[in-house]
Amino acid sequence: MSSRARFSLIIVSILVGIACIPLGIWQLNRLEERREANRIVEEVLQNPPIDLDLNAAPSEYQRISVTGQFIREENILLGIRSRLGFPGHHLAAPFVIAGSEAVMFVDAGWISNEQRDVTARAALLPEGEVTLSGFVLYDPELPDLLRSPETTERRDQWQTIDPERLASQIGRDVLPFYLEWQFERAADAPATAPRYQTSIELDEGSHLGYAIQWFIFSSIGFIGAAVLYFRKEN
Repeated sequence: MSSRARFSLIIVSILVGIACIPLGIWQLNRLEERREANRIVEEVLQNPPIDLDLNAAPSEYQRISVTGQFIREENILLGIRSRLGFPGHHLAAPFVIAGSEAVMFVDAGWISNEQRDVTARAALLPEGEVTLSGFVLYDPELPDLLRSPETTERRDQWQTIDPERLASQIGRDVLPFYLEWQFERAADAPATAPRYQTSIELDEGSHLGYAIQWFIFSSIGFIGAAVLYFRKEN
């Protein structure tokens, strides 16, 4: 290899090493941001539930308590969610808040694929007036490709609770947030009863792994430059 080519490779290796350092630092910063966001959510979830105030929009993850009645026949399936290795869905349904005409969708827990029949699903939801406790979630941002298209026909399965489109489907005004119902199954509950399964993910993601990769690439660049330089000297 000519001296000029070796010198060029040394420069390229050094530049690669330098360029990878800020990328690794950026991933570490994103990791800290993720940890801080998780910490805030965990603190909010530890608060005791408060009664839902229809005159003030609750913040996301706020724990609330609300009394009302399910519209059981309007239940829907959410996504494809596995539990302990078994395929299934989350069961959701509109919930009429007592003393008002307000309707809020409720994620009522996980059911198996064998429970897909709409009539059988309705029987899994409480009948009559009940009080639910859980936390508030808003419709997550999804690309249109993953959203259920607007249609005049009833859709049985949705990727997420989309209040605006679900309002059109059931012919009622729907609150712009929904409740993830936190519940404990009674010891004598039938095996077909929904299981509580949170949709909140408080993991740290892949930021640390990516940071390590960038720092490894940086080290390779500097080590490669050093090897090329000392080979030249010899």
